[in-house]
Amino acid sequence: RALIVLGLAKSPCKHDAEDLDVDAGSGSRSAQSSQRGTVDALTAPNERSLDLSMALYSNRSLCFLKLGRTLPAIDDANAAIARMPVHGGKPLNLQAWAKAKHRLASALTRAGRFNEAAANLDDIDKANKGAGRSSTL
Repeated sequence: RALIVLGLAKSPCKHDAEDLDVDAGSGSRSAQSSQRGTVDALTAPNERSLDLSMALYSNRSLCFLKLGRTLPAIDDANAAIARMPVHGGKPLNLQAWAKAKHRLASALTRAGRFNEAAANLDDIDKANKGAGRSSTL
């Protein structure tokens, strides 16, 4: 499970029934069916798991930034943005999306990629104005 948090596993949603301590050899058939349904519900990728994955990548991007590891910070910020659930072309969680975009802009600035950083900050500004939010400090 630590591999999942660190992003080293292939997907944060893939677990085996054995990892969840489900014993298929015990209990009645209805209990086994109930357990299988629980395992399926826990392992199926859904909006909530994608949102968690996005948050983990975004937070790890910040950690890489603080450690001075710019390229992994850029990669994780991009991964976070790619995993953001969207509806109608707009992120469902504007605050989390803006945070990931800001972390990407910070990492790009540190890498000397100022035009890309400015473009990401402009994306945040446009999204905030589109949502009726003020972008002044």
